[in-house]
Amino acid sequence: MPTSDIEHQAGFWMSDAMLQLWLRLLALHIAEPTQEERLAAEIRDEWLLASRHGFVGCVPHGLEEATATPEGLELVKRAVASLSDALKFMSVSLAFQTLNLMCFSVEWGADVEVDDLRDVAVAFDDLLNFKVESTVSTRRPYPGSRNRSSIH
Repeated sequence: MPTSDIEHQAGFWMSDAMLQLWLRLLALHIAEPTQEERLAAEIRDEWLLASRHGFVGCVPHGLEEATATPEGLELVKRAVASLSDALKFMSVSLAFQTLNLMCFSVEWGADVEVDDLRDVAVAFDDLLNFKVESTVSTRRPYPGSRNRSSIH
C-alpha cells in the first residue's frame, strides 16, 4: 500500500489547544495590515479563525499556504521572531483566567507555562528554516507538552 505524501513531509504533532493558543498569539504579532497588504490580512484572519474554534484533531493552520511564496514565508518568520522575542520577557505562566478573555470557544482550565510556548517557538522556527527532520510518523514529544498532558 503506498504511503501518502504527507507522511514524508517535515513536521510535528502538537496538542490542538496549544496550537490554537500559538496561532492566536502569532496572529497578533503580524503587523496591522493595510488595505494593500492582502496576504498579511488573509494569514492573520486564517489564524484568528483557526485559533478561536474548538477544532478536534485537525486545526486548519494554513501554514503551507501562508509560506508558499517568499513574501508569505518572510511574513510568517517575522511573526514567529516577534512572538519569540516577546516570550523572552514573560514570567513563568499565562493565567488561564487571562486566556479565557481571548475569545476561545473552549474555556481554559489551567495556566500555560511560558516555557511550553518557547518550546513551540523553537519548533516553528526550525520548521520554517528547514531544520525539522521528523514527519507525522515520527514519535517524539510534542512541542509545548513538557509540563502537562492536557491544558483544557
